[in-house]
Amino acid sequence: MRLPANQQTLAEMVKVALKEANPQMYRDLDRGNELEQFSAERAGQIREAAGPLHFQVTQKAQKQALKEGKDPMQVVAAVNMALHQADEYLLATYLEFPTSQQDLET
Repeated sequence: MRLPANQQTLAEMVKVALKEANPQMYRDLDRGNELEQFSAERAGQIREAAGPLHFQVTQKAQKQALKEGKDPMQVVAAVNMALHQADEYLLATYLEFPTSQQDLET
C-alpha cells in the first residue's frame, strides 16, 4: 500500500489503526478532545519520515537497476516497487500501537 496523497486520509488511517489496536487509548484521546491532534501529529511524523526514506530507496533502486543493465521501464518499475515497500514499512511502523495500558507502561 502506498501512502495516501491526502494528509487527512493518512490521519484517518491513524485513527482506524489506533481504534483497532487499542480501543481504550482511542476512547481516552477522543474523550479528552486530543484524538484529532494525535492523529494529525502521527500523520505528520509519517510524512516527515517518508521524504528521506523515499529519496534513499529511490536512489538505491535506480542505481541497482542501472547496474544490472535494465531498460528505462524496468528502472521505473524497480523504483516503484522500492517506494511501495518503503511505504509498507512506514505504515507498519507508525500505525503500530500498544494493545493495552499495560503495554504503554513497559
